[in-house]
Amino acid sequence: MPARNYESLDGGQGRSIYYRAERYRPRGLLDRIQPTLEVGSRTVRLYDLSATGLSYWVDVRDAVPDVGARYPVRLSLNHVVAFASEGEIVRQEPAGARTKVALRFLDDHMMPAKLKALHDQLDFERSVARGVDVYGAVPTDYRAAIDRARLFVEHWRTLLDDRERSLRESESPDLARQLEEIEANVETRMRAEWRVIHDAANAASRNIVEGDALKASKLYTETMLTSALCDVPLIWHTYLKPLGYPGDYQAMNRMYDCQRRGDSIFTRVMDQLGHEERLAATVVVRKHFLVRQLGICVTEAEKRHDDPVRIVSIGSGPAREAVDYLKATAPGPAIEFVMVDQDEQAMAFAWEQLREAARPHGERVRISCRHLSFGQLFTLPELVSEVSGADMIYTAGLFDYLSEEVGRSLMNACFGSLREGGRLVVGNAAAGPGVRWMPEFVLDWTMVYRTGDELSALARDFADRAQIEIDSDDSAAWLFLVARAGTTQN
Repeated sequence: MPARNYESLDGGQGRSIYYRAERYRPRGLLDRIQPTLEVGSRTVRLYDLSATGLSYWVDVRDAVPDVGARYPVRLSLNHVVAFASEGEIVRQEPAGARTKVALRFLDDHMMPAKLKALHDQLDFERSVARGVDVYGAVPTDYRAAIDRARLFVEHWRTLLDDRERSLRESESPDLARQLEEIEANVETRMRAEWRVIHDAANAASRNIVEGDALKASKLYTETMLTSALCDVPLIWHTYLKPLGYPGDYQAMNRMYDCQRRGDSIFTRVMDQLGHEERLAATVVVRKHFLVRQLGICVTEAEKRHDDPVRIVSIGSGPAREAVDYLKATAPGPAIEFVMVDQDEQAMAFAWEQLREAARPHGERVRISCRHLSFGQLFTLPELVSEVSGADMIYTAGLFDYLSEEVGRSLMNACFGSLREGGRLVVGNAAAGPGVRWMPEFVLDWTMVYRTGDELSALARDFADRAQIEIDSDDSAAWLFLVARAGTTQN
């Protein structure tokens, strides 16, 4: 590829011309060692950091420092000082009972790559010192469940790989049919055995929710079981998270399409069993619920006004529900879709699919894709107008990753952007037995599961100005809060 000259190089556009040092959350940068942050004489909880500063939480109102105040700052990992500087308070952001405090470094700058390297070195040294004792906190019944799962994997892989190798070496002219018959014959038996193992692991993990037991049990699972499934396409993609976050649009597309993959009989059957996991198997049902909600929204909006129906999807991913709605609906009223996602690749995929699905609708359907976070959507003035006056704002899986405080704040912002009679639809994975083990322990895919009451509580700030109901898709694996603006709850 020929080199480009300087005159042809592109710079940033819009707000991107204003460079800002990348910010890192502790879970992403320092995931295995909890950092200790001292600001002055107080030990506080780190929220995020960058090369030029950091922010942290203050839980007591009278302890919030004044803007302009200066304090020594020290960040430690396992009692090793990783960074120290003088800091100045530059901002206070009240958030419910807490306050987030932003601080800039005055006499030094942090190097995130160097901090990460120190973290990894200390974690390695700690692991070497502990040896296999690192698994000491794994409960006995859970250890037994994982050992049984590993035996299942090794038994079936060895048996099937040996048989498949033998058939391939025989150069049978009927090889394809023989392999298909073996796959069909063993699948039923493997599914039955895996179901028993799966249920036992779910039961054994139910009370492992925090602390050393959770850390050790997840590490034990990844070491003994996940690593043995590294060639199973769906399992390995969702564990590895190649796009940097769980539930990326590629993983969602695989779940929507439910096409088994794999280079062997064993990996193909295990890939199918991965697709049959409750949350993976029900995303299609969840999508159908959202398609129905889109239809209801358009029908109701037509009766209320003559403006284009404005629909906003936050955390849209591949936007398969909007694509299906457009494909299944005859051209009708003018509709404006605003799709928002923090993944640029997801936006590119959604744009292409939506444009093709909207082709029969002509100019009556307008598609806007916005590559930004949900936080930016409600803070950038030039984008607020795209959301304001929406007939429907919806999100299918974003709240699975939000704390109560953040979820409540986002729900308030969304509801406040609806026009009279508009609807807010928020999906969340339903709390219940039998769903947590595979995502949390096998795939390191942490989610916030909620009951109907917990989901409803996120809307309490506008409950007196809305009609609110908790619904579910036909699988009951996903709950939905549906709030209509301008009507009071009974």
